[in-house]
Amino acid sequence: VWQFSPGQIDQEALAADATFYDVPVPSFWDRMEEFGVAPSWPKELARGWYRRAFSVDRAWQGRRVLLTFDAVRYVAEVFVNGKSMGTHIDGFAPLVLDVTDAVRFDGSNDLLVKVTNWKGLLYPDAKDMEFPLFKDVRYAFAFFAPPGLPPRVGNQAGIWQDVWLEAVPVRRIERVKIETSVKDRLLTVRTWTAGEKAEGSRVRHEVLDGEKVVLTAEGAAPGAVEAKWAEAKLWWPHDPHLYHLRTQLLDGAGQVIEEITTRFGFREIGIDGKHVYFNGERLNLRADNYVQIMDAAGMLAMRKEYAKMLFELMKRCNINAVRLHGNPSPPSTLDAADEVGMLILNESATYGSESHMRVEDPLFQKNNLRHLEAWIQRDWNHPSVIAWSLANEFSAPVEHFRAMHELAKRLDPTRIAYNDGDFADVWCGHYTWDWTRTPQLPNTAYWFGDEEWVKRTLGKSLDEICIPHFVDEFYNVDTTARSLSPSVFFGPDVDKVPHQAKRDLHFHALRYVAEGARYTDLAEINPFCLIAHFWSFCVSGATLSWPDPTAPGVKPTHPGAMTVNPHLVAGPPLYNWNANNEDVRFAYSPMYAYTRQYAHTFWSGETVGRRITCFNDDLRPLAKVVRWSATVDGKEIAKGEHAVGSKIGFRDEFDVAFTLPEVAARTEGALKLAVDVAGEQVFENTIGLVVFPKASTMAQASGGVGLWRVSDDDRKALEALGVTGTAVETAGDLEGLKVLILGRDAAGQDGASRFYEAVAKFVEAGGCAIGLFQSNAWWMPGRLSMDGESWSTIAFPNGEHPVTAGLKNEDLRFWGEDHVVARSHMLMDRLPEAARAVVVAGSPMGLAYTPLVEYPYGAGVYLLCQMPVLEKSATEGAAGTLMRNMVGYGLRRDVAATAAEPFVYRQLWEAEIPLAEALPAEPPNDFRLDVLSQVYGSDEPVLGWYPKDGFSEWVIKGIPDGVREVNLQCVVRTGDDGDGKPYRYTVTVNGDPVAMQDEYEYVRETFDSAQGWRILRGSTSSLQPVKLRNGDRLRITCHQAWSAIVQVILRGELSPGSATTKGTQ
Repeated sequence: VWQFSPGQIDQEALAADATFYDVPVPSFWDRMEEFGVAPSWPKELARGWYRRAFSVDRAWQGRRVLLTFDAVRYVAEVFVNGKSMGTHIDGFAPLVLDVTDAVRFDGSNDLLVKVTNWKGLLYPDAKDMEFPLFKDVRYAFAFFAPPGLPPRVGNQAGIWQDVWLEAVPVRRIERVKIETSVKDRLLTVRTWTAGEKAEGSRVRHEVLDGEKVVLTAEGAAPGAVEAKWAEAKLWWPHDPHLYHLRTQLLDGAGQVIEEITTRFGFREIGIDGKHVYFNGERLNLRADNYVQIMDAAGMLAMRKEYAKMLFELMKRCNINAVRLHGNPSPPSTLDAADEVGMLILNESATYGSESHMRVEDPLFQKNNLRHLEAWIQRDWNHPSVIAWSLANEFSAPVEHFRAMHELAKRLDPTRIAYNDGDFADVWCGHYTWDWTRTPQLPNTAYWFGDEEWVKRTLGKSLDEICIPHFVDEFYNVDTTARSLSPSVFFGPDVDKVPHQAKRDLHFHALRYVAEGARYTDLAEINPFCLIAHFWSFCVSGATLSWPDPTAPGVKPTHPGAMTVNPHLVAGPPLYNWNANNEDVRFAYSPMYAYTRQYAHTFWSGETVGRRITCFNDDLRPLAKVVRWSATVDGKEIAKGEHAVGSKIGFRDEFDVAFTLPEVAARTEGALKLAVDVAGEQVFENTIGLVVFPKASTMAQASGGVGLWRVSDDDRKALEALGVTGTAVETAGDLEGLKVLILGRDAAGQDGASRFYEAVAKFVEAGGCAIGLFQSNAWWMPGRLSMDGESWSTIAFPNGEHPVTAGLKNEDLRFWGEDHVVARSHMLMDRLPEAARAVVVAGSPMGLAYTPLVEYPYGAGVYLLCQMPVLEKSATEGAAGTLMRNMVGYGLRRDVAATAAEPFVYRQLWEAEIPLAEALPAEPPNDFRLDVLSQVYGSDEPVLGWYPKDGFSEWVIKGIPDGVREVNLQCVVRTGDDGDGKPYRYTVTVNGDPVAMQDEYEYVRETFDSAQGWRILRGSTSSLQPVKLRNGDRLRITCHQAWSAIVQVILRGELSPGSATTKGTQ
């Protein structure tokens, strides 16, 4: 406990009348609430004084007394007994002061430290400005020393790391540097001394493994001592073996003057061409960023126990390296990494993202190099540190970059030194792959193998990149969660839980990003903050003492605060393993098997060939085997295994093939890949397969199919699907047709304007015109705004529709070798009012595109499809099924209507329409009219979530003759009124209320800070049969916001002998 006085400037005034408060050290003066202290000073306080009394043992006389501050943010002037010991301008490097001549050995000593926050680093002419990205005030081109992460108002100032006194000999060891070479099996120890020089001084080094001395060497002091060490046990991430080096300074007579102990690990980091090597094995870095100074746990995050727990969680997630981002972390954090086996990319405080340093000024350059030197010397004996990240997003003259790199290599030639860009041992870029490319995954994940893209982005060809390539920051979780809709991957319904769903999107897509990066030999991938910002705490087994809310003092703001507040829970918090951790663990698995051929929908009877890739990043030299099996409908159809033969760090590839069985309907299967290391399974990847039945000849009903400018290849593709058509040459050929298929870009050819006028009349009279991949939509009556530059690898059925019947969300993604499911799109927000998006696709703004639109016109309909349904139908079962459904929809629109216009399942069954999942296996015995869902039922909203008093209304159609009364059943999701009782919704027919009986069922409880709602599922049935006739209007009104109508079902018993009955019922 120290004493603290806020805001005083003059030392004499401070001594006379200053008010001091008890505060803990280490701490930040603007985060005292973490220790249960209610500060009486503002958080934006710029300056404060720390005071402490101390005594010095008389036995220390004749020795030098050193006062050490591990770090003070940002500027510190130290006084001992009123004498200034000097000013330190560095918020992260240690300050060591010789206070021998200022201390008293016969009484109490006064220690006074004046600390200034980040404003102490400003030039006098600095002007503040607002940075809208973080909504605070900062300074541009205004700092004369490295400030670390962007300083904000009141941002973490004070004595924030340890302080201690020690007595050392006059002639002493100043520092020791340990270098290890695995290649040469050589230990090198460099020693620097301070104080009076003496003839014949030497050093003796003893390496201890536990209590046992395993190596001894002697040499001159100062100087370097080398010793061969063939038996050294190596420090590995999976086995972080640590030694201690005992260094003794000897006088000319061989007597020990001073002895210090340094912990180290025997390992070697190196570069060979484009690859990084660790202990002679290729090392691929699967990294994460950690911004320790910004951790919500505050000072608790600076503790070794906290860092150790975090690193252990990261290793459990298969992360093997961490970039300590923004500024140097406390030494205890590196101690934790040494013990856990976490590789560290150690970063300085030269944080240049907002250009707030005056980099061309000689004063800044001097302070910057001094900071780098102190930081490297502090950390150079940590085996976990494999690289010096000299600056973050730093813009400076070339000479300054060169000076920084030369300094780092002179101080420590054994580690990687790099910046963001050139003049470094590796090439490092930030955000070279960004979240805006997510809708085109997995293709864009392989950007580093795209010659054109690399040259455009990096200014070099792939052949010119002859050093390892790092991507230290990209794919920001925070940014993605704010700006990218999760519907890009998960479909329209996920927006009902936006925050968590957006985060889930980020982690779900990580597998593709990691696959592409690893396949194209990036030496390091480092998405921004995968773990530390999103781990979840628990307090299992903790005894909590919650403060009295009526008493003065600091209080937690919410229950979660107890998990990171030291005065409520002793020690570091426990954490919960969550689904996001599991996504990272999977994507970052050292042994990882997959296929780069992501297409997964096939035809029955097809022989499928796949090339399997296995990343061999397990550094252990053990036997590794990939086992594979293919199953369809739970039955195994093929299997095999392959011994991994590649070197560690490289990928191994092999081919597999299997023939799919015949199926009668859409059937799911899987390609399962498992990796064993030394006989133990360490990885499993289940890749879904979908098998569709081979097409048969479609029932033509009345009328047929016409083909307008359809190529020979597409005509053959249609015939393979069972669709035969006649060529249409003139408008007169449209007579008698039900469906007209317009070939690819048929409308982009000349001389057809009058023909399309005839097409409009054909549709208006009840026909169906299907346009396949048109470059424009001028030929349609409604105006459709097209985006010819966009393309997608993922799309979704937009609710229930006969065109997408028998298809699920996962079927409309990753088609064919190029994985493209849509060559271009229409813009959703510019569709004509009457148009409907049958299929939707993603953009950075969410599901903003549609590649398949239905546009009713008169009694008929236009379908405009920008998906390669014919181009890929030969191998893609989903593509062929979608094409077949479009034709079937056009042929039978007089029988089957859309979900918005309910259809009768008996009529579908009798018409033999190939909508496998929408049809029962046998003819139904009763009449069922299902307004919103297919016959197998649905538990998800089709129309979206309703505002308060929102409603939907349907015009009843399709009730067959012989049905006079029906039972009405509704399924609605709604919130509750706070007592667990659901809010009401009402049902009317032609404005008259229908008496309903409620049967609400609790589904799950969740909490949304904005809404505060619980989810219940209501199954409501009419008390008595309802007299409904075709043409009646059925309306359901929801009286609570965030309600959703899931099902509306009409059931009625068919009269014997009715026109649609095959038997008697």
